[in-house]
Amino acid sequence: MQQDTNEWVRALEARLATTQEQVQQLEAERAAGPARAGRRNFLKLAAAGAAVGTAAAVGSSASPAAASTGGALMIGLPNSPSSTNDPTVLISPSATALSGSLLWVKNYTLTYSMVDPKWRSSIVGSTSDVDASSGFRMGVVGEVSPFSDADKKGIGVLGIANRPEVGGIPDELPLPTEPVGVLGYSSAQGVAGSGTAVKGFVNDGSTTIGVHGVTVNTVGVQAEATASGGIGLHAVAPTTAIAARVQGRFRQVAAASPGAPSFSPSSIGEQWRDSNGDMWICATTGTPGTWRKVVAQHPNFPSAGGSVNFLLNPIRILDTRPSSTAPQNNGLSPLTANTDLVVDISTIAVGSVQVPSGATGIIGNLTAVPLASNGFMTLWAENVALPGTSNLNFRAGVNIANSFVCALSPAGKVRIRASVATNVLLDVVGFLF
Repeated sequence: MQQDTNEWVRALEARLATTQEQVQQLEAERAAGPARAGRRNFLKLAAAGAAVGTAAAVGSSASPAAASTGGALMIGLPNSPSSTNDPTVLISPSATALSGSLLWVKNYTLTYSMVDPKWRSSIVGSTSDVDASSGFRMGVVGEVSPFSDADKKGIGVLGIANRPEVGGIPDELPLPTEPVGVLGYSSAQGVAGSGTAVKGFVNDGSTTIGVHGVTVNTVGVQAEATASGGIGLHAVAPTTAIAARVQGRFRQVAAASPGAPSFSPSSIGEQWRDSNGDMWICATTGTPGTWRKVVAQHPNFPSAGGSVNFLLNPIRILDTRPSSTAPQNNGLSPLTANTDLVVDISTIAVGSVQVPSGATGIIGNLTAVPLASNGFMTLWAENVALPGTSNLNFRAGVNIANSFVCALSPAGKVRIRASVATNVLLDVVGFLF
């Protein structure tokens, strides 16, 4: 085989030398006079081309050399440029009409055609399962090897959307600080907000997955925002018809055991859904870290309360005594027997401390400063009817206090009623939100 190849190369070199002599002769004849450059010269050039073709035919039964810069691409052999500055570029023949695909590589796929004739692709890689082997089928593979130099990073496959063909900034891409298999980037230079970096689409109601990240001990899928207006992870419905069901929908598969997780290490901000459906948040990084259960409301009482929050310091909202300096005082007069006093809670600040708007309840102390009669006092949300209960029972001339937890009206108010005339104090230490 080696001998045949050498003979083929020597024959080709001889033919090329003959061709060069013929070309030089033609150039000399053309320089001598235009009249001599006619059909005869054309036939000479054709004969020279045929000579080269004959040399190629002579060596067709031998193994050709690998193609280099300027040569034809050779099937089944390496194709390497002579210089790192010699890229192989495929360009659509038209500036106004794109090709369906410039390069289409098929592996065991002889009948497959592009589904949509409107597609315009630079590279198409396709494969199928026509053979009986157990190998994994892949249409396109992008790989980057590890680097010994920590300053060097690599990207296996880079997809860029929304960058103009003319006027784009080549180096605007925020390159990752670690090796990346697939990197999707949507540029801000094109139509604002119209690009998608990486998109997974499933047109099926089964268990198929649009985007799947798998990990052993690291991160399967990471969502990151690099500016204050960015959103790391956004769940959205494609149409308003299904927005009520899909908009913002996020599913977390429950663990096999109840309670906080025991794995380690844990990082602050991690979430865990246990087998009871309860949500846990890691509040302190550590081994195993500090986990806190998220407050859950009963489904029958969706707006009846929530987290308990303590004020920076207790505040006195109401004091009806003559010496009162509280922001509300009923005109420095005691409560009238069996008459409601409406007390505003969420709009009243004492110093810089205040129960915020939107609070659903308050925690505090209710104090009676009785006058001449025994009685009782009731505290309740301003927007509901008087309950048949009491928060405080008192005797004449004896000051007495009792702690309470009381709901607020949507306006952030409560009502107080006493069975007899009495002064009253209302202090708040915390609120439910």
